[in-house]
Amino acid sequence: MQESQGKLASTMTSVLDDMSYYSLVLSGEPGSGKTHILTTCRLPVITDSFDTRKTLVLEVIAPGRVMYFEKPSDLTAENTKGKDFFVRKFWNEDHNKPTEYARWRKRFDRDVQTGFYNLFGTYSLDSHTSHLNAASNFIIKKMAREKSNGTPLNALAQADYPLLYQEIRDLLNIGGSLSCDFIVTSHLSFETDEVSGKKETTIHTYRGLKTILPSLVTEHYTTIKKTVAPSNTNPRGVEYKVLTVPYGR
Repeated sequence: MQESQGKLASTMTSVLDDMSYYSLVLSGEPGSGKTHILTTCRLPVITDSFDTRKTLVLEVIAPGRVMYFEKPSDLTAENTKGKDFFVRKFWNEDHNKPTEYARWRKRFDRDVQTGFYNLFGTYSLDSHTSHLNAASNFIIKKMAREKSNGTPLNALAQADYPLLYQEIRDLLNIGGSLSCDFIVTSHLSFETDEVSGKKETTIHTYRGLKTILPSLVTEHYTTIKKTVAPSNTNPRGVEYKVLTVPYGR
C-alpha cells in the first residue's frame, strides 16, 4: 500500500504542475484502499461521509489526527491543532424517512457560498454510491408518488432520473470549481460484455451516470486488491494497486 501511495502522490504532483486543483473519481472494491489513499491528498482533508463507519479506518491510519464535527463553528484554533482529517457524518439514512441528502445539500450549498472549503486542501465525498442512494431517496420523497392502491411508491419513476442526474452533474461541476482538490470515492460493479463475454468493472452507479461521472472530473483512478503468493517482503500475500485506466477482470 505504501508503494502504491507513493506512486499516486508522484502522479498527482505532476498533475498539479499543470493545474491549480484537480477533481478525481476514485473507484474500488471494499477494502482496496480508497479511504486509505485520502492520507496522500493535499492537507487538510474534509470528508462528507455517507458510508457508515467506513471512514473510521482513518483513525487507524492517522491516529490522533482525525476530528469529527457537525458545523464550521465547531472548529476552533484550539481543537483543530494537530488534526489533518475532518469528517462530517451522514450515516442516519432511512429510505422510509430520508433526511441525509437534504441535510447534506443544505450544508454543501452554504459552505460553497461562504468559502468554507477554501480552508482545506482537499474535499472528499465518501462515497458516491451511498450519496446517490440518499439522493434517490430524497427525490422519491419529494415527488411523493403513490401506487394505484394509495401506498407510497418507494422507487424512482422514469421521469425522476433526469432530475437525479442533474443533481449529480451539479455536484461534480461545483466540486470541480472549488479552491481545493475534490475527490469522490465510489464502489465498483462487475458487468459482462454481451458481445465478448468479458467481465469488466465499472463505477457502481446508475447506467446513465457511468459515462457522466468520469467526464466531469480531471482524473479517474481505480484501486484494486489482489491475493498473491506470500513472500518475505509481502507476508500477508496481499497486493494493492492504483490504476489510472479502466481494467477488465
